[in-house]
Amino acid sequence: MNTSFFFSLHFLWMLLAAANLLIQWTHFKNDKSHSLFTAKRITTPLLLFLALLIVILETGGFPLIPCAILVAMGIGELGMEGSDVVQSKMEGEGEKKADSIFVTLAGVLFLLVNIFIGGTLIMQNGEMTVILISLTIAALFLFGVFYQVIRIFKPASETRTQMLLYLIGIVILFTGTLADIYTGISTLGIAATILTVSDSLVLIRMGANFRKNTASGFRTLAFFLVSILLLYYVYMAVLIHIGSPFVFR
Repeated sequence: MNTSFFFSLHFLWMLLAAANLLIQWTHFKNDKSHSLFTAKRITTPLLLFLALLIVILETGGFPLIPCAILVAMGIGELGMEGSDVVQSKMEGEGEKKADSIFVTLAGVLFLLVNIFIGGTLIMQNGEMTVILISLTIAALFLFGVFYQVIRIFKPASETRTQMLLYLIGIVILFTGTLADIYTGISTLGIAATILTVSDSLVLIRMGANFRKNTASGFRTLAFFLVSILLLYYVYMAVLIHIGSPFVFR
């Protein structure tokens, strides 16, 4: 396959990312629209699967690290998109039981992705002393954030449990990131850094449970939405680069 074909694929991916951002923002302002909701549920996992296709076509194979991550997160997004983890619910709204099961399974996939990335970085880069120091720093910092969110916003016990499970994955991810930085940060380490920041913002948003029916809540949620999405797009671009460096040439 020639260079122009791969350039077209990368350009298509960037157009899809821009379209997804526009759809996400428009749906954020008009969350009663079923068509926008459907567009979100299609374009978000499609971004990950298109990234997967780019890596496979350009390498002529299935590089385990980027491909396994993109597959797991793509499947996870099919269940996660539209849940209260990624969007605000209006007062009195809740998830259906079936939706809740899919969200739980998707959450497990995202947890496994964080453990996989963090564990890979730990095994590749960390001596035991470095690992212990990195784990201590990661745990103290992130559990400190968790404690402050619990103390200030007082989320429900079910939400606290979800946050705690989510937090375990972020701690392992952050541990791997710090260990990787110690020995000279790798491309996977860059992806892990971005994901650590993004997932930490998601954790805070989960616990704070901001609502859009106030002006301050709307502005705060808008900030979280745009920040998390932009970090997510950059994260995916880095994963593409791990298996397919064309985009950075």
